[in-house]
Amino acid sequence: MPENNDFEVWAECEQALSIFLECRTQWNYSFSGITGLNYLVVIQIMDSVHNVKKKHRKQLMSDIMSLESGALSAFNDKTKE
Repeated sequence: MPENNDFEVWAECEQALSIFLECRTQWNYSFSGITGLNYLVVIQIMDSVHNVKKKHRKQLMSDIMSLESGALSAFNDKTKE
């Protein structure tokens, strides 16, 4: 059965997802595995690529951290297999 990789993204989540995906190579690692995103790069992409205003950064960062949390859970589940 072929996989369907299509999914819908709500408009209010689009920018957070876009930034999160642009940071896909910016994970921090330790001896225990992946620890999270490099937030300095996340902020750099917010500023230089997306021109996010400072008043919107807090909510956007919270949304990105939610995506990060889900990804970390998935990474951890995969390493337990």
